[in-house]
Amino acid sequence: MTYFQQVFQSFSVMEEETKHNEVFEYLHANVYSDGFNKDQKRNLRKRAEKFRLENATVYFIGSGGKQQPKRWVAKRSEQLKILEACHSDKLASHFGRDKTRDKVSSFEFSRLILALL
Repeated sequence: MTYFQQVFQSFSVMEEETKHNEVFEYLHANVYSDGFNKDQKRNLRKRAEKFRLENATVYFIGSGGKQQPKRWVAKRSEQLKILEACHSDKLASHFGRDKTRDKVSSFEFSRLILALL
């Protein structure tokens, strides 16, 4: 088991996948998850302002939408592949934490990956 797999096991990715699905459904069909109360709906609308949907992919655009869009990666398996590719791949030169974080965050958005680094 790699270092990243060990670290990922200690985090719950379900919350990020759930948030991703909620934002996706809201942006795609303007619907809320069953059982959402008024405050949860307002929070989802506010959160969704920082994202856009393009070709069934959720992109993080930040507040005001002036950032370069970054694909939101919520699945653990994809996060692990990206992290290992940016850190351990032959072409990645086995960068340290800061360079790996910069490399990952330059084109992908994942709250979990960024929290790990």
